[in-house]
Amino acid sequence: MKVMEFEGRHIYAHYVHLDASNGPIIQVYVSDTELSAVEVPKQSRPLFPPVVCGILSPVREGRWKLVGRVPVEKFIYPIFRMGTGSRGVEPRWWIYDGIREQKVESVPPELRSCEVLVVWSASLPEERIRTGKNLFGYEAMMQWAKEPPPPRPRREPPSV
Repeated sequence: MKVMEFEGRHIYAHYVHLDASNGPIIQVYVSDTELSAVEVPKQSRPLFPPVVCGILSPVREGRWKLVGRVPVEKFIYPIFRMGTGSRGVEPRWWIYDGIREQKVESVPPELRSCEVLVVWSASLPEERIRTGKNLFGYEAMMQWAKEPPPPRPRREPPSV
């Protein structure tokens, strides 16, 4: 699918796998030239690791254009991070390989660049393409966890 043109580059999404529990997994590619669907995986470079992303809505809306179908030669399920937590609380982490979840005390440095297992709306990869910022990046999530929680609103006693 052609996602967009941005700063003279052509951005494509290749639907590489349907995860039965989470949805479509896409690989986003960037190229300096316009490519046919067959050329995209071979002549462009991945912009970031595969992500789970809803694709039906942007295709129906015409934001993402189908440019062809290319079978995936050999799909290797990406490793995803999963985390729970809230502001001011250290996250709990799991690593997911498409088959099993493994709880870890902390994310090893070599897995910190893995994507978070979350279903992205189409607007999130588009925003990441424009800004280069990953809202679900390890550093962003750890920074968010370090921020103190917002103060609770003070309740005034009801007036009688």
